[in-house]
Amino acid sequence: MNAMAQTQESPQEAARRLAQAAVRGAFKSEGLHEYQTADGAPWCWRWRVRKANGEKVIRPMHWNGAAYVEGEPKAPAAGKPLYRLPGLLADTTAPVWIVEGEKCADVLHKLGMVATTSGSSGSANGADWTPLQGRHCVVWPDNDAPGTKYLHDVAAKLGCTVEVVNVAPLNLPEKGDVADWLVAHPGAGAADILALERVAPPATSQPQGCPPEPLRRPLAPAAEYPMDALGPVLGSAARRIHEVVQAPAGLCGQAILAAASLAVQAHADVSLSGTVEPLSLWHVSIAESGERKSAADRWALKAHDEYEKACVAEWRTESEAYEIQRRAYEAAARNAEKGKDPEAVRHALQALGDAPEVPLLPNLTASEPTMEGLHKLYQGGRPSI
Repeated sequence: MNAMAQTQESPQEAARRLAQAAVRGAFKSEGLHEYQTADGAPWCWRWRVRKANGEKVIRPMHWNGAAYVEGEPKAPAAGKPLYRLPGLLADTTAPVWIVEGEKCADVLHKLGMVATTSGSSGSANGADWTPLQGRHCVVWPDNDAPGTKYLHDVAAKLGCTVEVVNVAPLNLPEKGDVADWLVAHPGAGAADILALERVAPPATSQPQGCPPEPLRRPLAPAAEYPMDALGPVLGSAARRIHEVVQAPAGLCGQAILAAASLAVQAHADVSLSGTVEPLSLWHVSIAESGERKSAADRWALKAHDEYEKACVAEWRTESEAYEIQRRAYEAAARNAEKGKDPEAVRHALQALGDAPEVPLLPNLTASEPTMEGLHKLYQGGRPSI
């Protein structure tokens, strides 16, 4: 048997294949740029082509272990690696020139300058800029609004000293960059670029409006909690908890109201503004550490806790019985389905009746409620917790 060896596609071949699928027409390849990790391993590529109508198309691609596919791989938690990252790490004393796009970074690299980019004008926030911390950086923005935005985004990310090439007096065209400037100055080199005027980066803009206010304002003395408004039964219970626990009267009254609501909300509804609603009370108790909120709640809910323990014991007994009934029902259903006559099977299954019901969860309270936990309790538990 003859075996045919398959040659792995090169990045250049893959870029052309993906460009043909994306452009669907005549185009001219203008570049293939490789992004690498700190140790020099390929991370992704960005190919750039120009269509017959002059439109520029730039797309990323990566190796997924079996083939080159369009798109970037999953970025590390710190962000995507910068372009020419190994070169940045190899020379940590030279200033770093930050430009918009790989083409501009390559142009500066050919002049012997250390240069990098995160990619397009909207890529700054997704990149890992930590390799430049403590370095001196010079940003050359494109001569357009996206270039200005890229400058602001990059300057906000860099943890180092930053200068900006003043592009205003350079007579660049709209969207012009360092590559365009070098085309207009064919004899220019690194020394000419270093001699260009640089300015400080734009200051981070502060929102206009009122001056900052303290997070906490002085509070007026609290009004005395109206224990009498709780009535003789609830009021006397709240007063007793206040005396024993020495918690603020408001916390004690709140705890009693919560306990009373839990006791009755599953048994009655109330008419509010013409609509019928469960007799529920929604409230939140916020207290300083040491004000004994937990102790007040514990005394107010003592009867509920005892009832809940009894419900748990009953639920365990019912669950054991349910499991036996469920297995017996399922066995009977399987036996009924063995018949060959469909009508007989239907009658046999109907004769079984409804499946046994799962016992309701016994929970009356939730010590650390989350949305997921409450959803589970309401699905399989009591309508009142």
